[in-house]
Amino acid sequence: MTRPPAAVLAVDGGNSKADLALVTRDGTLLSAVRGPTISHQQVGLQEGTARLRHLADAAARRAGMPTANGPLAEIGLYTVAGADFASETRMLARAFAAAGLTQRTEVLNDTLAALRAGTDHPFGVVLICGAGVNAAAVGPSGRTARLAALGPISGDRGGGRDLGGGRSHWVVEGPAGVPVSWDAVVTRFVPNQVLAWKSEPGSAVPNAGVIRFEPTGDGDTRVDIRLSYNPPSDITISRWPSGDGAAS
Repeated sequence: MTRPPAAVLAVDGGNSKADLALVTRDGTLLSAVRGPTISHQQVGLQEGTARLRHLADAAARRAGMPTANGPLAEIGLYTVAGADFASETRMLARAFAAAGLTQRTEVLNDTLAALRAGTDHPFGVVLICGAGVNAAAVGPSGRTARLAALGPISGDRGGGRDLGGGRSHWVVEGPAGVPVSWDAVVTRFVPNQVLAWKSEPGSAVPNAGVIRFEPTGDGDTRVDIRLSYNPPSDITISRWPSGDGAAS
């Protein structure tokens, strides 16, 4: 079998956009493109796969590769939103494999792409606040835990976005379904050790917190979270939990 021009077709398929990259065996980036979402939850499986083919062709052309002579890469690594259950992962893997873009196909949830983008270490914790809220953690031993974005049943009640300069914007569902939003700023950041933040003046929910990551000595990591907030005073607060709390 002839080896394809690229080693990896890497795909980050979120709910709002898709990023594709073609990479060689030595890590050289051949090309990268961005386009509209390929999420089956947003546009359907058939349309999502068609968009994937279109973006892959664009990436191949940018890399100066032929687009009609077989697979573009040895393996396709698709990290996509909506790959929350094994049945969904299998469905997506079949559809992407049938597209014929790569010789082998692997499908993962998109939280793991965000984790890899944020650290060079093989372990860590990632929280995504985009179209939905989900999270994943990988320990030094390789053990993985993931919180799927399944709507209110999994706490998927809000989102956020980066504003630049260590600032971010957050939206959550408050009591009686009332949306509450605020801006926050990072006050301390030590890679792989500490992340602290506080809300900016005038925020609807004044809050502050710190997350600490500590090796346990047995290959895992202890995550300690300290959070405090004041609920809005202009809406009913009977459903808000206590304003101070800690978890670890």
